[in-house]
Amino acid sequence: MKKFLFLLIAGFCTVQLSGQTINFSVQPLSGESELSAASQEMLQNKLRQIITRNSAGAANDYNVFVIEPVITVLDKQSTSGLMRNTTLVKGELTLVAKNRIDGSMYHSAVVSVSGQAAEGADSYKAMISALRTTDPVYTRFIRIARQKIQDYYAANCATILQKAQSLYNLKKYPEALSYLSAVSESVPCYEQASVLQTELAQYVPDVQPDTVIIQKVIEKPVEVEKIVERIVEKQADTAGSVEAMACDLLDNIYFEFDKDVLTAASEKTLDRLAGLLKSYPDARFLITGYTDARGSSAYNTDLSNRRAKRVYEALLERGVPAAMLKWHGIGKRASIIPVAAGNSVREGDRKVLLERITNMKYWEAL
Repeated sequence: MKKFLFLLIAGFCTVQLSGQTINFSVQPLSGESELSAASQEMLQNKLRQIITRNSAGAANDYNVFVIEPVITVLDKQSTSGLMRNTTLVKGELTLVAKNRIDGSMYHSAVVSVSGQAAEGADSYKAMISALRTTDPVYTRFIRIARQKIQDYYAANCATILQKAQSLYNLKKYPEALSYLSAVSESVPCYEQASVLQTELAQYVPDVQPDTVIIQKVIEKPVEVEKIVERIVEKQADTAGSVEAMACDLLDNIYFEFDKDVLTAASEKTLDRLAGLLKSYPDARFLITGYTDARGSSAYNTDLSNRRAKRVYEALLERGVPAAMLKWHGIGKRASIIPVAAGNSVREGDRKVLLERITNMKYWEAL
């Protein structure tokens, strides 16, 4: 039985989401960092100053957009002085704008840093002390990161809604609201996100959507699309939520280095993924392969195609109907992290994603 939600509708109605500004928190450094506790705190404070100066500071601890810093020493040159010996330290500060909930990386920048340290002193601390928070490079980084996030949301609308729905199901209401904060009016799923945000707002007293002013109001039953229907019924077991669950499983799909050969652990994950997809025979899914920026465009496109095809074939072997799936690879065209970044940072660009397609004309054109 289809569910209906009664909405107040005018001839033209736009629901405005609260808080369209994309803001950032500073991601704490990992436990494996070489920085001392004092240096870590100094770096965190510098980044907070940069974010604040650019009016990009998060208002609470639930913000999903973070800036992750990685600082490395590249060169040290000792110099002799009249009073004491000093060391000129040169290095790089890599900043990555990412989503702390799903790990999506939107933009990165590498900034050259240097400083002078007394003999035996903390080299990292010397470089961090020399960071200029007024440097335009940081303003540019935040501006581009915000634009990249908006572009990502526009291109991955269905996935964004499903992730927000997953957070809702886990009762992580503030995080879900923050996750939807980058959905602008130009995004196709804007109205669906508005309804979801309104539902979430009742669980977060301090956050309410902006008032909607509607003229010539008529009460009319409107069939709610699946993402809204799940909220009304408080159920997550739909073909929409399967996309979020499938993406979580795909996070655990791994290939042998530089090949399209799946690891043994990945084969077991594919068993679970196939079982999940077969429960929704009427749904349609596009498998997309991605690579990082290292290597030629032709090579990366070929590798991403082969990996996407391998996942497609593996699912067919496990009984998923061919009519449900299509695949393609886009190589490094969507890579965010520069080649100069470390392998562990670029890892986020190497992936295979699954997207549910609901526009059948688009599906037929693929």
